[in-house]
Amino acid sequence: MTTSNDRLLHNCRHILTPTCQHILTKGKDICERERWPFTHLDFPEVNYGTFRNSVSYLLKSELLEDYTSHLAFYWVVGVKKPNDGWGNMKSYGMGVQGRKKELIDLIERTPLEDRCIHDIRLWFRKDGIYSIIAGSEVVNKIAPQSKDLILETIDIDLFRTAKILIHANDSVSICLGCSLKPFPETIPGYTDFVYTLGSLARCIEEWSDGKIRIPSVCSWKIKGRHIGRDSVTEYSGERFNITVSKLGETLRTYSKIMQGRNKIRIERIEEPDLDIASVMRKRLCEDSQ
Repeated sequence: MTTSNDRLLHNCRHILTPTCQHILTKGKDICERERWPFTHLDFPEVNYGTFRNSVSYLLKSELLEDYTSHLAFYWVVGVKKPNDGWGNMKSYGMGVQGRKKELIDLIERTPLEDRCIHDIRLWFRKDGIYSIIAGSEVVNKIAPQSKDLILETIDIDLFRTAKILIHANDSVSICLGCSLKPFPETIPGYTDFVYTLGSLARCIEEWSDGKIRIPSVCSWKIKGRHIGRDSVTEYSGERFNITVSKLGETLRTYSKIMQGRNKIRIERIEEPDLDIASVMRKRLCEDSQ
């Protein structure tokens, strides 16, 4: 069924940037599928400054609306809101000590699974890759301003996807979406992680018809990642989303339906900007201490 927002989006599409279109499309999917507003944390593939500017434009265009006046949560205009509204969602900042204590108390009394990583942003460079891949049929579109090659999304499995951008300076950015099936920070988990990246490297090499060799995945840099732990047992309380930010670090605790089970996830958002080998070595050394 076509909504008023669909019609408005259709009429305005010619004046929206690709980033604005992406935020609207993905945001609408989150609002409809999860019955949940979205924030910049749902768009790790978009630079925060770009996200903020794009959302500001969409708000002024009345394609988005603020879901709450307390934190930056957004809703796509035209999508029906859940009956419980914002009343069952609690969002807290670092400034109120009582609220901070409630977050800490929740973490301390929740039994958690092993630490995992998801929503991983990767980067590497390979000379000549842009000109070679530019003529390939796997290029979904070319960004009009940056001229980035936006490749077809790769479905790694039912719960993991990879979005690949090849920049004009011969660098490659990969956004590995695996929120529903994160990689445990264990030796088997990192083995699975490296194997998955190896599969992506082989795909890119095949797209080049064997003209390029991708650098070892252990030399790729992790530009950003979410490090989280999920509750062992299911959670039956009210839905909530708590975000705490201080000194450039963000801690987020929320309830989420994962593979049919409602759980609590506690995560920290990091931007290590280190090669994978260094990140793995550091983590495994921590476990051995």
